[in-house]
Amino acid sequence: MLLLLAFALVILRHGWLVDDAYISLRTVDNFCNGHGLVWNVGERVQAFTHPLWLLLCWAVYSITNEFFYSLIIFGALVSTGAVAIVSIRLARSEWVGIIVLLAATLSHAFVDYATSGLENPLTHLLIALSAWVYLGRVPDVRRFTLLCLLGGLSLLSRPDNAVLLGPVVLAAGIQAFRRGEKLTPLLRGAVLASAPLVAWELFSLVYYGALVPNTALAKLNSGIDAGQLAHQGLLYFVSTLDADPLTLLIIVAGVVAPFMTRDRKMIPFAVGIILHALYMTKIGGDFMLGRFFTAPMFMALVCLSQIKRIELTQFLIIAAIVAGIGLSAHPNTLETNSTIRVPHNQARTGRRVTNEHALLFHAASLLSANRWDEMPNHGWTDLGLRGARPGRKTVIARAMGYRGLAAGPDVHLVDDVALTDPLLARMPALWRPDWMTGHFIRTIPPGYIQTLETGENVIEDPQVHELYERIDLVTHGDLWSWDRFRAIWWLNTGGPAELLNEEAWRFHGASRRNASSIAAKPVADGTPINSKLVRRFTDAGVYVKYKQLKRAHELEVSVNDADRFEIRFYDHAEEVARVPVPRQLEWNQDGVSARHIELPEVLSERGFTRLRILPMTRQRKRQPYYAISHLLFDEEIEAGKATPL
Repeated sequence: MLLLLAFALVILRHGWLVDDAYISLRTVDNFCNGHGLVWNVGERVQAFTHPLWLLLCWAVYSITNEFFYSLIIFGALVSTGAVAIVSIRLARSEWVGIIVLLAATLSHAFVDYATSGLENPLTHLLIALSAWVYLGRVPDVRRFTLLCLLGGLSLLSRPDNAVLLGPVVLAAGIQAFRRGEKLTPLLRGAVLASAPLVAWELFSLVYYGALVPNTALAKLNSGIDAGQLAHQGLLYFVSTLDADPLTLLIIVAGVVAPFMTRDRKMIPFAVGIILHALYMTKIGGDFMLGRFFTAPMFMALVCLSQIKRIELTQFLIIAAIVAGIGLSAHPNTLETNSTIRVPHNQARTGRRVTNEHALLFHAASLLSANRWDEMPNHGWTDLGLRGARPGRKTVIARAMGYRGLAAGPDVHLVDDVALTDPLLARMPALWRPDWMTGHFIRTIPPGYIQTLETGENVIEDPQVHELYERIDLVTHGDLWSWDRFRAIWWLNTGGPAELLNEEAWRFHGASRRNASSIAAKPVADGTPINSKLVRRFTDAGVYVKYKQLKRAHELEVSVNDADRFEIRFYDHAEEVARVPVPRQLEWNQDGVSARHIELPEVLSERGFTRLRILPMTRQRKRQPYYAISHLLFDEEIEAGKATPL
C-alpha cells in the first residue's frame, strides 16, 4: 500500500491538463450552461472522441464547478485505482505486484497521461476491469456479457480501443462456447451489452448527423500517403524509445511473456498489443509524445502480472533493470518540478512529435499553480480572454483548448485544422511538407467567415457553397425535419467527395507555370533562389499543364539544394506516376542545382498532360521557401546543355 501511495504522489506531482483536453471541457461548459453538447453555441458538432469520459468530466464539474484541480485529482484517482487492480488483485505474487508498481511509476508516458484531462485514465481502468473479469475461473455467458459491456464502454472512451480489447472479448466468447455455452445466449448477451454503444451512435447520428466525431473526419481526409503515415508512425516509436525507453521495454516484455510462459489465456492480450502497434504505425502515431503508448503499456503490465513464479533473486534483478532504465530518462519521473521550461523548438523535434507535458508543464501543472493566477496560466488563455471582448463574433485560431474555454460561449471559433469545424473537416487538407499527425490544415474558403457572422451563405466557390448548405441544414436546422435527414444521408454516403474538386483544394495556392516559361535554358548550379533567373514558389508546389499529350524517358529539373521534391504526373484527371527528386548536397543551401532523373516506362508509353512539383521538406527560416529554374525532357536536355545561359 505504501508503494501504491508513492505512485499516487508521483502522479500528482506530474499532474497537469493538456490544451487538447480543454476542447472537450468547452463542450462540457456549454452543456452545463444549457447550450447542448456543442463546441460553438448553436452548431451541433461533436468535437470530442470520448463521450464516456466527457460524461465523467461533466459529473465532476457539476459537483465542483471547477475544471483544473478537480480533473487532475480525478484522473489521479482513476489511474491509481487501475494500477491497484493490476498490482494487488491480479498479480500472482507480491514480488510481481511490486514490479508492476515500479514500472508504472517510472514510465514517463504512463505518469504523464495518468492525469492530463484526456481519456487515458478511463481506458486504463476499463482494461484493468476487463482483465479482472476475463481472468475469472469460469468463462460463462455472464462473464462474456460483462466483458462485452466493458469493451463497448472502452469504445466510448476511445474508439481505438477496439483493437486492444477486441481479441480479449472474442477469446472469452470462444472459451465460453467450448465449455458448453450455447451460441444464442452468447449472442444475446453481446447484443444487450452493446446497448450503451448503440444508444450513443444513434444519438450521434440524429443529433450531430454523423456516426463518427468531427475530429475523425478532420484526420481521415488528410491526403497523406499510407507509406508516409507508416514512416511517421515508426518515428513515433523512435521518439518514445529515445525519450522514454522503459515504456517500450514494458510493452515488448508484455507481448513476449505469454508466449515464453506458455500462458495461452493471456495470448489475446498480447495479440491486442501487437494489433495496436500496427494500428499506431498505420495512422502515423500521434503528435503527443507517449500518449498512444499508455494503453498498450498498461495491457503489457496485465500480461506481466500473470507470471506465476518469481524468486527473490529474479525479483531483485528485474527491479534493478526497471529502475535503471526508468531513471536513465532525463528528466525521469522523479525529477519533475515546476521550474521546467522547455522552448517550443525543443519540445517538438524534427520527428514531428511534441513533448506536450514538458511544453505546457510550467503553465498548466499542479506544481506551477498559485492562489493569484487562474489556471492554466498560459498565453493561449490570454488570447481567449482578449478574443472575448465585445464586438468579436468569429475568430480564426489554432491551439483551441485553453483559448476556447477562456473565450466563452459568445465567440465562434474557427479551427483551420478542422477538429471543431464541420465544413472544413469535410474539405481536403492542404498539402504541406511539414504536416503533423492529427493536424492537417485546411484553406478557409473565401466568404466562409462572413457567412458565419451574418448567417447568409456568401461562400464564393459554388461547390463549397452547396456543401455548406447541406452542412448548415444538419448542424443548425430543425432536428426532426426530413430535409435534414436527407442531408445526413448525403453527407454520410460520399456526397462531399463527389461534389468537391479534391485536387484543387489539396494544392490550393500552387504556382501555375506555362510549359514554355518553365522549360527555359538552364542556369548555373548554385544560383541563389532569390535571383531573377529562377521562379519562386511556396509549399503548395508548382503546377504545369501541357497543350498536348507528352511522352518522355528522362528529365532534368533544377530546384533547391538540400531539399527533396516529388513530381506527380497526370493524364487529365488520372494520376499516372510519382517520381522522387533527390536532395543535392554539393552546393549552397540557398541555391538551385540540376538533377537528372530516369522516368518510369509508363510516362514514355502512356504519356501525361500535366504535372505537379511538390516539396517534401521545408526550410522554415528561409523566404521564399523554394525555387525552380528549368524543367527539361529528352532532347530538350541536350539542347539546353549546348546553349547554356
